[in-house]
Amino acid sequence: MKHLFCTLLFLILFLFSVIAQNTAQKKEVFLVGVIKKSNLSKDPYRPLLKIAKAYQPHAIYVQSVPSFDTTSIRNAYGNFLDKSDSILSHSVFDMSHIAFLQKKKLKELKPYQHEKLSKFYYSNRSNANRLMHEYFAKNKMNKSKLVANDENTNLIFPLAVEMDINYLHSIDDQTERKAYANSWKNCTAQSQLDQQDKKGKKILSGLNRGELFASFFKRQAIFLNKPKTLKGYHTLHSFRYRTIPFPACTEGTQIWDRKNQKIADNIGQQVTLNPAIRNIVFLEPAHIIGVKAFLEAAYPELVVKLVR
Repeated sequence: MKHLFCTLLFLILFLFSVIAQNTAQKKEVFLVGVIKKSNLSKDPYRPLLKIAKAYQPHAIYVQSVPSFDTTSIRNAYGNFLDKSDSILSHSVFDMSHIAFLQKKKLKELKPYQHEKLSKFYYSNRSNANRLMHEYFAKNKMNKSKLVANDENTNLIFPLAVEMDINYLHSIDDQTERKAYANSWKNCTAQSQLDQQDKKGKKILSGLNRGELFASFFKRQAIFLNKPKTLKGYHTLHSFRYRTIPFPACTEGTQIWDRKNQKIADNIGQQVTLNPAIRNIVFLEPAHIIGVKAFLEAAYPELVVKLVR
């Protein structure tokens, strides 16, 4: 009887353990497509900001180069590395004080403290955080006094303030930037010769018309996140509108896919290591489909979500 009781108790505890594991909240990655800058409407990011706030993210990921990716930094930011190294060699940071500032909420930091963090992140090669703290060192946290109309000042920075998130995770990759530019140039020239560009132009024309029409109703950012829109940009930037093989186009497709895979890895690795459950990622729309596919294949334990 005693053995039966112990066996039943063990089975009950085991079942509870299995149930607890299955019901444990999985980490989420919410991919949001954003335009870098828009002249079609005054504030096209407002609908996305509303959606992002409703999601209540624990962490924010942006399309900026990670501090460890020296090649991408040099390709994307010019003399940024030289300036960063210069600041590091001429500055002494009190790391205990930096750690103290990093734990404070954005709203609690004074302009001079933002400036100190900006300088630290500059020396640390974290361009996204350098820009954010530099912005708040110069501008008040007031949406009515926006100094630009881009994804940083109108979307990402206001979201960080609202969610009390004072650090941005970087996930971009620019290792093959020049190679992709060459492929784009050569593939575009070939597409004009063999008239394959007609398919590409038709897709681009539809995207431009749709975005313009959506901007009249302040839905431009929502239009960019529609499945058909995401597919259109993915098709254009990966040269998949072509049906006739050509070396430069094939190379461009491969480079684009590698870039998306590296972005997905940068996201997946950081999300896996960090405790945040709800992670929002802001990307150019052309990357969403590719990054989603690579994330789901390499990190099946993550739940990948889209706006639409």
